[in-house]
Amino acid sequence: MDDKLRKQVEGLFRSLELTELSISEGDFSLTLKKEVPAVEHASQTVLPIYGTMPQGYVNNTPAAAAEENEQTEAETGKVVRAPLLGTFYSCPEPGADPFVRIGDKVHAGDTLCLIEAMKMMNEIKATEDGTVTDICAENGKMVEFEQVLFRLA
Repeated sequence: MDDKLRKQVEGLFRSLELTELSISEGDFSLTLKKEVPAVEHASQTVLPIYGTMPQGYVNNTPAAAAEENEQTEAETGKVVRAPLLGTFYSCPEPGADPFVRIGDKVHAGDTLCLIEAMKMMNEIKATEDGTVTDICAENGKMVEFEQVLFRLA
């Protein structure tokens, strides 16, 4: 294998973040391995080693997130969360009126939006009566599981 080809293969290896690559050509054999560092569990909190905690630091653990959600809900009333990951649609089809607008009164069972996941349209319905005070997702944008979509009073 000439030097130019070897450099191309090494560049490809690095760019693809491979852990192992083996090439054999006649009596020539090349094996490249890349050690992958261990990844810490995502729910662990990283704190500074020295000094005090930086101002504005948020404790991003599941317990802290649940506590924050409870405080937010208590302050703002009822919320409707995304039951799945997907694309948020505020209306039944392009150019149509949205299912709900801020200020609209909704009843349990009313369709609030659609979330497209795996080419399936899922109707998201109100679970209780209320008035829409905020629409927290943007039409045509991805929403995460448990993301707040609507606030109701």
